[in-house]
Amino acid sequence: MIWLAAIQDFFNTLERRTFYLYSAISVAALTLIILLTFWYYISAKNAINDEIDTLNSQRETIQDILTRGQVVQEQRQRVNQVLAKEEDFKILDYFSQLINQLGITEKNTATNISNSTREDKYKEDILQAQFIDMNMQELTELLQEIEKKENIYTKDLEINKSRKKPKTVEVNITIGTLLPEFGT
Repeated sequence: MIWLAAIQDFFNTLERRTFYLYSAISVAALTLIILLTFWYYISAKNAINDEIDTLNSQRETIQDILTRGQVVQEQRQRVNQVLAKEEDFKILDYFSQLINQLGITEKNTATNISNSTREDKYKEDILQAQFIDMNMQELTELLQEIEKKENIYTKDLEINKSRKKPKTVEVNITIGTLLPEFGT
């Protein structure tokens, strides 16, 4: 307790002005230490919150990717099931039969077919057809029949007003189908 008495004697021997100066310096130093502690705490808290936000954003992105991957897998299984039903499907034969059934064979002016290999172990057959002087009923029937077929999809459809015959349209349609690529 000698040191406590020494401190008390030190403060008792100080002049009032020097005591206030030392007190102000001590309060300022203590305030500065407290402010620096708060600043460090808030900075650390903000850095951790930013890191948490980044991790949550990455987690949501990964969750979206996994969900989309699962949907893709389900769609791939569905495509494989559809393709397994008709392994020897020929889009040109189907299309020729369809336009003959609908009675619009004479309106078909051109039909082109092309093949392309995709990266996902499928081959894609693409059929492009042009029709002239079709009425809207014939067009809708054609599109409905194409839509009914599971393994055919419409890639492009262009409809223009006919220049030759009133109340008719000229149609350019591109449809496609997937086929399993053999040898993979």
